[in-house]
Amino acid sequence: MKAICSYSGLEFQIQYFPHFLDTGSIAHPVFSIPLPKLWKYLPKWKAGELTEVDSYLLFLAILKQTEQVEWRLPCKRTTRTTSLVAQNMERLFSVVGKVVSVRHPRFCLPRFVITSETNTLDTIRYWLDAWELQYQNFCNGLRDEDARDKLKKKEAALERLIKNPSIKAERYAHILAAWAVEAGEFPQNLTAVDGVEISLSQYWESIIIKCHDNVEMITIPEADLVELLEHCEEYIDAGSIFAFHLFNTLREGLSTIRGFFSIGSTTYQLVDTAEPDAIETANIATLVATAPTEAPKRTDYPSDFAFLRAKMRFALASASNQANQAKEGI
Repeated sequence: MKAICSYSGLEFQIQYFPHFLDTGSIAHPVFSIPLPKLWKYLPKWKAGELTEVDSYLLFLAILKQTEQVEWRLPCKRTTRTTSLVAQNMERLFSVVGKVVSVRHPRFCLPRFVITSETNTLDTIRYWLDAWELQYQNFCNGLRDEDARDKLKKKEAALERLIKNPSIKAERYAHILAAWAVEAGEFPQNLTAVDGVEISLSQYWESIIIKCHDNVEMITIPEADLVELLEHCEEYIDAGSIFAFHLFNTLREGLSTIRGFFSIGSTTYQLVDTAEPDAIETANIATLVATAPTEAPKRTDYPSDFAFLRAKMRFALASASNQANQAKEGI
């Protein structure tokens, strides 16, 4: 007995137990094959081992196994069907492979219906577009949610440390820096630091950590710290306790750097010129004039910062004296 497939619209022969069919319409056996087994036919299709009819049945069977397509009447093969199947088969495998792997209560695909307007599959590529877009949106939403969860965990840990007066700021420098990377969406493009290429995000993170240490702080190029501070002010909401500590840390770091390399409150000679070189020469001369006469000792200074500043002036004075002696031929 011949029957019409209720999914493909193809006619096929029923040899045994024909009286089982009441209407002469029944699904072809391929539509009972589970998706994992259907997957094994993709290499055969790519190798050209399937006939046009086999490819058509395989295509529809995969659609049916998504459980997102409702058949109100059988599909209909037309002169364009072979081309449609050939153009969309590989993408169908790809898209369906993604969407069926998601088991999440919030993941929901749009459903499509086979009617007299859609049973030629002319709109199949739009269906695949819709499924793929939904999948991407879901994945992006999950990534955003995961990122927010991670950020909240960092904020909770950071808040506990900040509110504990017995813990020094250096203890949570790494946590504050890691929080700033995510909250400030630090850029990932590469930059050269001491001859090594690292991401700008990593470099800025290291700057924040250095800003918690007076010794490390003065190794930060002022222009780089200014750029980081400007980025944070633009991308991070200033209303949180974390932002408050971050901005304070960066601004204090900037103030320290400028103070370290300034001539301080000492009296210096006014230069009757606007030329930068002349001004710089006068400032260096003042630094040399105020330098200690002997190599500084840490025990003679109240802080590492003051000690390092004295060392810088002593080194500058020593170099200046050596240059002058060489110039005079001594």
